[in-house]
Amino acid sequence: MSYLTFPGFISNELCSFLIEYYENNYDIVLQNPEEVPQAESFRYKVMWYSSIKSEEIRKILDYISNRTYNRIKKYYKTDVKRDALQIVRWKPGDKMGLHADNAFYPTGEPNDTSFRTHSSIIFLNDDFAGGQFYFDKFGDIIPQQGTLIVFPSDIRYAHGVRKVYKQNRYTIASWYTDQEKYWI
Repeated sequence: MSYLTFPGFISNELCSFLIEYYENNYDIVLQNPEEVPQAESFRYKVMWYSSIKSEEIRKILDYISNRTYNRIKKYYKTDVKRDALQIVRWKPGDKMGLHADNAFYPTGEPNDTSFRTHSSIIFLNDDFAGGQFYFDKFGDIIPQQGTLIVFPSDIRYAHGVRKVYKQNRYTIASWYTDQEKYWI
């Protein structure tokens, strides 16, 4: 089965609300949880779920994550739960090369998150230039505000983010696993 796309998965108003929360609470981004290793390329841009103290925002993100989980269960016929979630701001100049979320690219050997079975991205905005999400084998996906993309985390779905040229790009990235010890 290929990747799945769900336009309008969350409302534009909710997208804007989450962007506003990110910008008004940027100090959380600077407080990376100690238990979460963070590559230099993610420093100063990732707001981890585990750092968010607002119950309202956590409930919203849980609701979004549960809806995503239900899509994975329905279309991929597997029972998984979330192991990580982050709100990410991509500034002009930011990009991410091809990678898989549970294996090293291009070898396919397991990485530190080899327990992940499915990945998802939700575009919180689309008023930026560049920043297309792309798959090695399936090409570019033009970002549309509120759209959810779900796909298996393995090497067959190697993906990346093209360079952002203008304005900030905001997304919710989350990962899912069938291994209970990693569930949050």
